[in-house]
Amino acid sequence: MDRDCSNWGHDCPYKSFSKNKLVEDIVGTLVSLSLIFPNEPWRFKHDRHHAKTNMLYEDIAWHPVWKDEFDSSPVLQNAIIYFELGFL
Repeated sequence: MDRDCSNWGHDCPYKSFSKNKLVEDIVGTLVSLSLIFPNEPWRFKHDRHHAKTNMLYEDIAWHPVWKDEFDSSPVLQNAIIYFELGFL
């Protein structure tokens, strides 16, 4: 159930849940409340992320792991990075 709720909460700001903005705002807020997750700050940050997606120095939600950063990291941290990126 929580996976469905998070999907609905994620879809509401994209206008893919309903054509009515008020319905999307209400559903997004209620879903977020049920997950104890603040909807408006997330929506604001997510919109900023999509405005700058994959711009190395401007995207606020993603940044690459640079080779020198990776090489200087502990082995366990590197394993976590590999796991998160799906290389394992």
